[in-house]
Amino acid sequence: MLAAADRALYFDWLAMMAWFQASPRIATLLIHAYAAINWQPQLAILLLCGLGHPALAYRFMTAWGMCLLLTIVMFPFFPAVAAFHHYNVDPAQMPGATAWASWHLEALMEELRSGAKATLDSDALTGIITMPSFHAASAILLIFAFWPFPWLRWPFVLLNMVMFASAVPVGGHYLVDTLGGLMLALIAIGTAIAVHGRGEDIRLDWKTIGHQVRRREAGLASA
Repeated sequence: MLAAADRALYFDWLAMMAWFQASPRIATLLIHAYAAINWQPQLAILLLCGLGHPALAYRFMTAWGMCLLLTIVMFPFFPAVAAFHHYNVDPAQMPGATAWASWHLEALMEELRSGAKATLDSDALTGIITMPSFHAASAILLIFAFWPFPWLRWPFVLLNMVMFASAVPVGGHYLVDTLGGLMLALIAIGTAIAVHGRGEDIRLDWKTIGHQVRRREAGLASA
């Protein structure tokens, strides 16, 4: 069904994979961008809290948690194997290291469907969701997290646009998975803004930060 949705969108998954395999430099870039999910959320929270804007950190974490919850709720309706399996892609033909958890998904899904596996232990929880793609959703959420920083905004927009695109060739997702992730990310961001507001300190620039530091120093001096 997911592959059929891709075809309805005129997306040729096999042609995309052939281009990925034939472009080692681009493949390396996409692989590194895909792995950026491992450090970006922590950096965003540290910067927001460290620069005295915990309200924006809470807003980002609310969006992240809401998106995870929506992903988990939606996943049971689309218990699919990765596109790697559907299109019979040989791991040996993949350039560099890809999301290896995806290659174990077919066996895991068969065990769950047959009843041979009744629980998901820590070994199984290595990336079992195809639709919606949380990797794609997280790229949008991280743009939202770094947007208040003028000096970081556009580098992280670029990085996360590449990470969004990498979910298909590196993570083994169908294109429609990424669109589902985009939809959930926007819902989660809207929910977080509704809960926390847009924030009076939505723009974080060095002038504002310096002014706040001077106010704190003046307060300490007067005390």
